[in-house]
Amino acid sequence: MKKKIRKIREIFTKTKFFLLISEIRLKILTFSLEKGILFLHKFSKKIVGLLVFNFLIGIIILTYAKTINYFFPHLICLTLNIIITLYIGREYALTILFLDDTILQNIKEENIELRQNYKRFRQKAFHPQNLLLCIIVLSIFFWGIFSQHYIRLDVVGCYAVYMVSITVSISVIGYAEYLWLLWFLYRISKCSCLPYNKMIPAYTPFLVKIGILTNHAKWCFFIEGFLYVFEYFILIPNGNVTFSNISMPDNFSFLVTWAVIFVVIILAFPIIIYMQESLLSAIVNNLKNESIEILSYKFNFPMEKNPNHFSEVYMCNGLINSLITSPDYPVKVQRLGPTIVAMASFVLHIVNLINQYPNLKSFLINRFL
Repeated sequence: MKKKIRKIREIFTKTKFFLLISEIRLKILTFSLEKGILFLHKFSKKIVGLLVFNFLIGIIILTYAKTINYFFPHLICLTLNIIITLYIGREYALTILFLDDTILQNIKEENIELRQNYKRFRQKAFHPQNLLLCIIVLSIFFWGIFSQHYIRLDVVGCYAVYMVSITVSISVIGYAEYLWLLWFLYRISKCSCLPYNKMIPAYTPFLVKIGILTNHAKWCFFIEGFLYVFEYFILIPNGNVTFSNISMPDNFSFLVTWAVIFVVIILAFPIIIYMQESLLSAIVNNLKNESIEILSYKFNFPMEKNPNHFSEVYMCNGLINSLITSPDYPVKVQRLGPTIVAMASFVLHIVNLINQYPNLKSFLINRFL
C-alpha cells in the first residue's frame, strides 16, 4: 500500500513538474512575442540598417552565383514585403500602447466590460499559438516549392529559404494579429457600456486610433497580397505542370498552393476588410443610438414636469439632430485604391493558373477570342 502511495506521489510530482515547465515555456514564448511586436514602435535606424545590409548581401550572393537576372525580382518582392509588414507592425505596436494607456490605465469602473475584453484580446494576440500558424503556412509554402524543384539547396537556395522564412513568418504573425483585432472589435460591438465622445461618438479616441490602424493595414494587406501573388507568378515556370503528365505530386502541390493563396489572400482580404469596417460602423451606431436614447428621455421629461423649459427641449432636439447627421465611421474610408490592387491580384492569380495548363489556355482563346 505504501509503495502504491509513493508511486502515486512520484507521478503527481513529475506531472506537476512538467506542467510547471510547460507553463514557464508558454510564458516565455508569450513574453517574447509581445516584446518583439511592441519593440517595433521604436522603428530605429538599426532596423533600417539591417534591411539594407540584408539586401546588399542578397545582391552579392546572386551576383556571385550569376543568377542576379533571374532572382533579383524575387529579392525585391520579399524585401518590400518585409518593409511593409514592419511598417504596419509599428502602427500596430503604437496602437496597442495607446489602448494600454486608454483602456487599462484610465478606464473607469463602470466600463469594466471593455477592460476585460481588452485583456482577453491581449492574451490571444500574444499567445504562442500564433507561431504555430507560421509553421503551418511555411510548411505548405516550402512543400509546394521543393516538390516542384523551383529552387535548389545551393547558396542561392539557402538564402531564398532564409528570406522566405522571415518574410512569410512576420506576414503570418501580422495576419493573425489583425484577425485578433477583428475579434476585439466584435467584442466591443457587444459591450453595453463604453466610454465615448458624447457629442460625436465616431471621434471617440480609441475608435479613431483603431480606425487609422485598420485604414493603413488595408493598404498594406492588399499591396502585400499583390506582391505575394506576383512572387508566385514569376516563381513558377509557364507550362511546368500539365494535366496530361502523370506527375501527381507536382499537380497536387501546385493546386494546393494556388488554392491557399487564392483563399487566404484574394478572397479573405476583402471579406476581412468588409467585416472590420462593418464592426466599427456598428460600434459607432450603437453609441449614437445610446446618446439619442438618453437625449430623447431628457427631451420628453421636462415637457411632462415643466412645460416652460423650452430652451432645454430645443437644445436636446438640436443635439439629437447633430448626432443623427454625425459621421458613422472614425476616419475617412478609402476603397478605390485597395480595390484596384485587389482586382490586380485576382487577375494575376487567374492568369497564372491559366498559363500552367496549355490545353485550358488554348480552349479559352479559341472559345472567347
